[in-house]
Amino acid sequence: MFSFEKTGEYATIFLIISSLSGLVVAYHYDTADPFVSTVAMDSVIPWGKTIRSAHFYSSQFFFGMLFLHVLRYIRQSTRDDVTRSFCIKWSVTGVSFITTILTLFTGYVLRYDSTGQAAGAIAEHLLLAMPQWPGEILNHFLISIQNDGVTRVYAAHIMLTCIIWTVGVFYHTRKLIFNNRSLWLFFSAVFFFCMLIPAPMDQSETEISILKGPWFFLGVQELLLHLPAFWAGILFPAFFVLLFLFLPWLNARKRLYSLLCLWISSYLFLSLIMILR
Repeated sequence: MFSFEKTGEYATIFLIISSLSGLVVAYHYDTADPFVSTVAMDSVIPWGKTIRSAHFYSSQFFFGMLFLHVLRYIRQSTRDDVTRSFCIKWSVTGVSFITTILTLFTGYVLRYDSTGQAAGAIAEHLLLAMPQWPGEILNHFLISIQNDGVTRVYAAHIMLTCIIWTVGVFYHTRKLIFNNRSLWLFFSAVFFFCMLIPAPMDQSETEISILKGPWFFLGVQELLLHLPAFWAGILFPAFFVLLFLFLPWLNARKRLYSLLCLWISSYLFLSLIMILR
């Protein structure tokens, strides 16, 4: 039976599955020819499609469990009697949550199909839309697809995964706690699911009017059609990050909580519009 109180445990299990399958994917991945190496993984390597799918879906499930884990405590963060210890744990979980989104995003870019290429091009454009020196520096270290292909994105993907483990798991929980029965149950369920439903893989070039990025990026992509890149792709997401990380630290917690709910509702609405385009 699914237990809302064990979402942290479930998230850890999915992270383990994602990391183990990711090691296999990384071994066969070629940054010099990302799309071809990904396709070859699906068609040539024994169980390659299942393993890549396990890496893809377990990462999505990890994000889902982490989101539910955050929801479990979000109302508690608005109380007047929150402790300093809770605030620190909330911020650590918040860093893990934001890092997970970035890790998923770089994963989409790395497969370098039409979705990955669109995501990478949009991300590089957003960073270069920032004030000159920070935008160029961030792009040089994190994206830089035009000059270096997906090499820096690949390094960023590994670095972000390490941050999730060190900050989100070891620091947050101090030790890994999960039931072995749950581990094998989720492990078997993920691989059975992946055998039936392979991970999505688009063609590298698709003749469609709008190339849509990852599902969690659709709200930003829709907003980019109406506002300048810096406002839509940098300031708008940064507003959510600041609200989320500092929610329990400030006195006006309930007001910030209302703003956070408003931001999430507006983002879901923007994402729906992009889906329907």
